[in-house]
Amino acid sequence: MDFILESPTRLLGSHTNLQPLPSAVHGTRTFYGARFFNQAMPIEGGEAPLVQNLADGETGDSFDKVMGKHLGAVFNDSDQPLVVSNITDDEIELQTPNGEKIIKDLYRNFLFNRKSAISNTPLVKKGDTVKPGQILAKSNYTDDQGNQAMGLNARIAVIPYKGASMDDAIVISERFAKRLKSQAAYARSMDYKNGIKGGKGHYQGLFRDKFENRQLDKLDKDGVVQVGQVLEQGDPIILASKPRMISSQNLDLGGLSRFMQNSRADASEVWDHESPGKVINVTRTRNGVKVDNFIILSQKPLEACAKLVKYSYRKVRLESTLKPQNIIMNVPFHSLQLLSSRH
Repeated sequence: MDFILESPTRLLGSHTNLQPLPSAVHGTRTFYGARFFNQAMPIEGGEAPLVQNLADGETGDSFDKVMGKHLGAVFNDSDQPLVVSNITDDEIELQTPNGEKIIKDLYRNFLFNRKSAISNTPLVKKGDTVKPGQILAKSNYTDDQGNQAMGLNARIAVIPYKGASMDDAIVISERFAKRLKSQAAYARSMDYKNGIKGGKGHYQGLFRDKFENRQLDKLDKDGVVQVGQVLEQGDPIILASKPRMISSQNLDLGGLSRFMQNSRADASEVWDHESPGKVINVTRTRNGVKVDNFIILSQKPLEACAKLVKYSYRKVRLESTLKPQNIIMNVPFHSLQLLSSRH
């Protein structure tokens, strides 16, 4: 014998190994379910799954614990106790018994490709002594123990409910729906090129009644939203105008007045999401003209037709929510959290 496979998990990828009981599931369904982790949005107050697969090795960790280290959780990976000497938004500074400094970098609203970002939350404070292997900071994708926590555990009743839980549709309680808030991050930018002009005074001179004073109070004199402001639907992010598009035919015919030739159109960026968003960063270039990047964080509540994923390799669709006083088979619905026609 030349080679031996120590464990069947070595045949599978990390996301497949996160799924419980993979050997009891059809291969195509397992392959499909492994894609869900890449698509999931971080949940506010996420929980580690109650059922986890044991990873290979002598540590006794689950794959959820192993993946937590790749999802932003920060640990003391030294073989000796360390003292926390300083904590900032960007790093945790540790000190060894010999006085040597060790720096652990932290994420702070680091944007991914689209709609999501990663941030660390320190779980220690200055002066603490941390043991080897102790968690120092969690991320918005892990729990306080460093396990991947991209969802919530639910009490599920396998029962049809008035046609609303048919096939891939599910029904959940209103209380559980409020807990299933996803964290979304949006980046916006604007270049003052091709005749685009900014400034609150400039904009108000052209479009005086476009926004209310309470909305304009969230902006600075340049017409740019200020860090820390909470945007509601319809609030401006940046005020700007652009030259109005005029057809070459009208220009050639001289059919436009000088006023129309010099008129401008609205080019403002507006917050168009139903859920509020908090502005956490605004970056400008050195000349102060181009607004390079906004980062806006929003907690998006669960709505009808939202896509959810069960840990049993199935993607489902939210059909409706029920109030706590509803009774299902003499069981108060507040004791259940999800109704489904299949496991």
